[in-house]
Amino acid sequence: MSLASATLIYEWRRYLAAVVALAFSGLLVLAQIGMFMGIGKAFTASIDRARADVMVLGPKAESLMNGGSGVPRRILPQVYMNPRVLDVADLDGGGLVWQNLPDGSQKKKREYVDITAIGPVRPVVTG
Repeated sequence: MSLASATLIYEWRRYLAAVVALAFSGLLVLAQIGMFMGIGKAFTASIDRARADVMVLGPKAESLMNGGSGVPRRILPQVYMNPRVLDVADLDGGGLVWQNLPDGSQKKKREYVDITAIGPVRPVVTG
């Protein structure tokens, strides 16, 4: 062990580039992890910050992200019938494509929009 450490100390200029490259690659890996975690948190922000303990999905919903068009209104009173339920609120969302109608030299533009219902007055699901 002493020979290896003595060689590293004596030849430090030779190994400095490798150490810097390893540190930089570690920094890049951390940046990628942070970016993908941020993207994931952006998708689930309204769900993570909801005060709800239980979320009731609509019929034939396979996941929370594409859960269909929400729960039918006739289901909400049935959820209230559980004595442990204090409040029931709707969290509905959707998406659409906005695009222009170009004239002559204009370019066609297209924007994808996600819409989530936000209640401005408490108590709300998203507050």
